[in-house]
Amino acid sequence: MFSKVRSSMFSVLMYVLTTCVVGCAAPKLDGFKEPKLVERAEVIRAQKDCIDAKMKPVIQSLPQKTDHGTIMLPVAVTCETYTVRQ
Repeated sequence: MFSKVRSSMFSVLMYVLTTCVVGCAAPKLDGFKEPKLVERAEVIRAQKDCIDAKMKPVIQSLPQKTDHGTIMLPVAVTCETYTVRQ
């Protein structure tokens, strides 16, 4: 009796896991193909703009595999406020 219950629970679990893997696809954005690389001069200018506004620049980057290893390519620069320590 216990082995039948255990077997059926295992079957249900496997069914749920395989269904989600096959049927659960990541949502796609219309018109979005891939992230675009930000030019070096554009990154430097955005950093200076953040510093001039008395904010902290944050560079968001994505890893890219090359023949010589993995490099980080900048894709966005955002400005964050500094946290005030008391």
